[in-house]
Amino acid sequence: DSVHPEFLEQTTSFLRNPTHASVKGVVTGMEQVTEQISDGAISMTGRSPYNDWLRHIGLRRLLADNVFAQIALLFDREAALQVGGFDETLPVLCDWEFNVRFLSKFEIAVLPPTLATIHIRQGPEEDAEQAEKARQQQFFDNLLRNEWLRQDMASGRTGPGVIANEARMLRNLTTKFKKRSLRLFKED
Repeated sequence: DSVHPEFLEQTTSFLRNPTHASVKGVVTGMEQVTEQISDGAISMTGRSPYNDWLRHIGLRRLLADNVFAQIALLFDREAALQVGGFDETLPVLCDWEFNVRFLSKFEIAVLPPTLATIHIRQGPEEDAEQAEKARQQQFFDNLLRNEWLRQDMASGRTGPGVIANEARMLRNLTTKFKKRSLRLFKED
């Protein structure tokens, strides 16, 4: 992944003068580049915006899914120390887990210019690697949601676990509804 040459200048400038004192992180606009590896050479096969609809980072939305790539985030060091670092026991999704903890205490603003790029490599080796990563993400996504829900149950209060699991359930239902609706329209 990569950042635009102006990424640090614009994000640090923003964090020095945030829109509100509670803002301790900033995410820039992002794009996704797909690349093909052939004979050791990398060639770009596509470029598209990545979550260009993102204007605000809401905790409820972030609990549903990690809506930004870590390459696009710059955060205040002292704030990050307060919430703790990345959970190194997680082989995947440690960024999402960190983002949830960070947003639980501080705001993360969105700086619209596209200053970060996610590179997706395609090819037989990369496809197998992506499939394994997807399996790991499914497992650890469920693990995190279960841990958060257990904490909610132990405290007797609604918290991140309830919200994260409800958000996932609603997203799954919405996806099923969209697929079913598309089939119905195709049949007409």
